[in-house]
Amino acid sequence: MNIEYIKYSDTGLVRQVNQDRIFAVSGKDCGLYVVADGIGGHFCGEIASSKLINAFDCWWKEFSEEKSEFHRCADELKEIILRINSEIYNEFSAKGKLCGTTVALLFICGGKYVIINIGDSRIYTLRGGKLNKETVDHTILAEAKIRGKQPSKDAKDRLTSAVGCQKELKMSIKTASVRASPFFICSDGVYKYVSGRDIVKFMQKRNLDGAERLCNRIIGNGAGDNYSFILVYAHNNAEEGGCNQRKDIINQPNEKKFLRGSTTMKKSTKIIIPIAVAVIII
Repeated sequence: MNIEYIKYSDTGLVRQVNQDRIFAVSGKDCGLYVVADGIGGHFCGEIASSKLINAFDCWWKEFSEEKSEFHRCADELKEIILRINSEIYNEFSAKGKLCGTTVALLFICGGKYVIINIGDSRIYTLRGGKLNKETVDHTILAEAKIRGKQPSKDAKDRLTSAVGCQKELKMSIKTASVRASPFFICSDGVYKYVSGRDIVKFMQKRNLDGAERLCNRIIGNGAGDNYSFILVYAHNNAEEGGCNQRKDIINQPNEKKFLRGSTTMKKSTKIIIPIAVAVIII
């Protein structure tokens, strides 16, 4: 299986601190991809998002593809979220403070995937040119819509679940078989500042030019929040083409160029984006 990804995170134009954290790693036949959006306005949301991402990093370092069993791994990832939720909640509630983060997680292994989400970070798929939201928004307005209730015009949308903010979590979980279609994982700082069509275009292009255009759209629309995304493409045939890359790519911050291996350079015309792309081919 070929697993490729493009990832990016940015503070945006308004916020002073980036409370988003992202994690993306691929093995031969497995991969873990996470966006965690620390809750702005709460006490150091970046503490919660960093703590969660660090826990996933530790789990992956002990992970063995040869000994992996999909459902056991999915349960372990769920337990990590529950454990970190308890740790953060117990620590900060004792201080009379809130510290929390959303999470949108994609784990691929053995031709299957699991999606876990809490809060309003999202995961999309693209099939037949149609954008599909695979996650459930845990917000007041979204849940009112599900119940068939019409909120008042003055109603403010708030999260109804976030890691670290309550003892009991609302957690949405979905499992299925992997198809040759991309996944797009993002914080709300992405989808609130671009259209679904903008996201579709990037998922269709699956390259650095598309990532730059998406970032430019977010910035052009104000970039009022931190914004982070990971594009993941898993497929079985190298001929299908993935993120249109065949080497590790790291765009160095503070440089007006993209680096592809040591051979190809492409100038950035509008913004400098330190995007990382990784490709695993077996």
